[in-house]
Amino acid sequence: MGGDTIDVEYKFRDSSTWSRSPVLCSRKTIRRVVPIALPLLRRWVVIPFDHTFGPDKQIPRDVLDARLQAPEELSGLLNKAIDGLRRVQRQRRFSEPESTQAAWRDFHSTTDPLAVWLDRHTIDDPDAYVTKVALRVAYNANVEREGRPAYDH
Repeated sequence: MGGDTIDVEYKFRDSSTWSRSPVLCSRKTIRRVVPIALPLLRRWVVIPFDHTFGPDKQIPRDVLDARLQAPEELSGLLNKAIDGLRRVQRQRRFSEPESTQAAWRDFHSTTDPLAVWLDRHTIDDPDAYVTKVALRVAYNANVEREGRPAYDH
């Protein structure tokens, strides 16, 4: 939420400019994407939705709507929202449970395995060096052992 703006274009309609807009994404599975710079990736919050509700566990829509609109439920939701707002204001950030942190690590390793490998297998030393070829050979040997595709760039 850096206050940046984004131009949004709707098909066959006028475009508009949004400010301070988070990007929301939803996927059933994680897949490899173009490498994302770590500072940008750190802004992502990956929320796992691990529960599946079979037909025997589903509540009919009209029953669920009635339950959620009950005054005691709305009051409880408002109280939780106020508590959450206070916590965010105090901490100056959202809380992240371990399940969310684990989902982010999984997302990072899936979307940019080369960056993860570099973090784990290289050191930050201004006097050290390695050739690009040697680095590629070491990385490809590692992913081959793990049964993943090699880096071919």
